[in-house]
Amino acid sequence: MAQYGAGAEPIDRYYVFIMVDSEMGLFLGDMSDDAVFKKVKNKQNVKFSLVSRREYIYGNTLYSTKAQFSDAGTLHDVVIRCTGEGEDVKNPSLSVCIDKRVVIRVKRLRWNFRGNQTIFVDGLSVDLMWDVHGWFFTAGSGSGAGPGRAVFMFRTRNGLDSRLWSEDKVKTKDEMKEFSLLVYATTLK
Repeated sequence: MAQYGAGAEPIDRYYVFIMVDSEMGLFLGDMSDDAVFKKVKNKQNVKFSLVSRREYIYGNTLYSTKAQFSDAGTLHDVVIRCTGEGEDVKNPSLSVCIDKRVVIRVKRLRWNFRGNQTIFVDGLSVDLMWDVHGWFFTAGSGSGAGPGRAVFMFRTRNGLDSRLWSEDKVKTKDEMKEFSLLVYATTLK
């Protein structure tokens, strides 16, 4: 345990290390012969995985990004499209495409502004959740005029046993192969 004096900086038994490409890149501190440092130094081949990513995107009807849902999976194009401009403004709909293939389509979006759907990507179950309430009912605007915000979440699931990822049982770190992508979409009206 690090020991502190009167200030915020540690004075004894501290270390900070930074790993770059699974190798020790920088070590600062006074615990060079401590058992913890020796253990980390011997694990030079540690494998890391991206578990979560957040994106802020702006536009009016089309939002796109790229995502890799597993370490072994391929990079996919994810496109979120909201139709309802022009003459179809009274009946907006939402579609989500992965690699130019429509995976969900939501009609009557003013009534179905929140929801979830399970899709399959690279053999994985992916829960897709959306909340587009802000696109239609922006606070202070009454009619939804002005910039509205929506949230989309893509979250991989370990199996088909549970209905949602929140019902998954706690597993060991070796069994957990989860990934989350949060997309915050803001309209530019």
